[in-house]
Amino acid sequence: MLTYFTGMWVVADIAFPRINKLILKGNLELDHEINSDTGTYRDFILEVNFIVIQGGRLVVGWEDNR
Repeated sequence: MLTYFTGMWVVADIAFPRINKLILKGNLELDHEINSDTGTYRDFILEVNFIVIQGGRLVVGWEDNR
């Protein structure tokens, strides 16, 4: 189980291991910046059995990032 608490804003720029339960009380952002080596966007695979969002946010990209 992985929990992000209220007031936390975590930017993930690495791959996650398989997680049984992800609880978001804070914010988790998956950073998909361009890989300088390949010139392509970073892909994320989030393997989670349960995601619970309790007042937090799961951010996957931004409107101004295309």
